[in-house]
Amino acid sequence: LYTAILARLRLPEVDVRIIERNPRGATFGFGVVFSDQALDFLKADAPELHALVVPAMAQWRNMTLNLPARSVTLDGVGFSAIGRLQLLTILETYAVSLGVDIAYNTELSSIESLDGDLIVGADGVNSLVRASDPAGFTPTLDHVTNRFAWFGTPRSFDTLTQTFIETDLGPLNAHHYRYASDMSTFIVECGPDAWRAHGFDQMDEAESATRCAALFADVLGGAELV
Repeated sequence: LYTAILARLRLPEVDVRIIERNPRGATFGFGVVFSDQALDFLKADAPELHALVVPAMAQWRNMTLNLPARSVTLDGVGFSAIGRLQLLTILETYAVSLGVDIAYNTELSSIESLDGDLIVGADGVNSLVRASDPAGFTPTLDHVTNRFAWFGTPRSFDTLTQTFIETDLGPLNAHHYRYASDMSTFIVECGPDAWRAHGFDQMDEAESATRCAALFADVLGGAELV
């Protein structure tokens, strides 16, 4: 969406079309966070869009590291966050106002049917566009072993925070920040040994959320994980 917006702003005579495999309004996760520098780029490249996004953001200056022994504050970093669906809606509305055509629920089996002077593939790690010419793109893929779950919680945190805990079954980390006055993103990560030792490989989503909420009960202050 942002690429389409920039294309329309700089090349108003060009037709821009987005082909989206998901339905309208589909997004994954809860909030998305931006550094101050990222917002500076946005303001320089698309000032009208910047003016639409920033009022909807939660903002803070510091970052907090909750270590098992003590907490450490890193000052002056500067971050802002917004709900993913809210950001998606702002981007879509602005893109459409510029004349961008969006086709939802459209799955491509190949890129041969696409007719355009420029094709931009924003289709993830299993990219259809990249797979169409592996010799040309020559990707390098690395596989890592940590597991993570992306939760939300009805609790507001003051800063972007990394909380590390030690347990008898291995260490875990939570990455959490508010994106609204009453909601925060809460991402839990652990290595493969802790993942199996805690039994996450045998749990469904609800059981996993309950277990993680219990493990991070202190920082959550009794709030649930969604």
